[in-house]
Amino acid sequence: MATLSHRLTQNDAVVLEVIRGEGEPHHLTAADIFDRLRRRHHAVGFATVHRALARLVELELVMRIDVPGRNAALYECARPAHSHFTCARCGETVDVGVTVPDSVADRAREILGAHVAEATVFFRGTCVRCRERPSPRAEVLDF
Repeated sequence: MATLSHRLTQNDAVVLEVIRGEGEPHHLTAADIFDRLRRRHHAVGFATVHRALARLVELELVMRIDVPGRNAALYECARPAHSHFTCARCGETVDVGVTVPDSVADRAREILGAHVAEATVFFRGTCVRCRERPSPRAEVLDF
């Protein structure tokens, strides 16, 4: 059986290195990863970054986070289930150690009559840093 390192392409490995190198928890867009690779003088295209991310998600090494209201997905190292908070002012997304209780997922299954494979919670509000500084005229970012 092939080891994981044999299943990763060189491009997969450098993309994973960027995500891991940012420290956990940290959330990066494909564009963030592309920019960091370019600064490190890796000659990879934007499409290559997207393909590597798709493969890393498939291998469950990286998580794709689709934040409601945000145009670009975020990526982080795979870890146990957790929720996310996004600041409506600065746009920062952080991890929250909260999951959906089994009773809520069970109730959703009862109501829908469907198989619920995953339940995710997203919080949106104003982070502590933004709450402590004077608010600009437009408080909410359009992602």
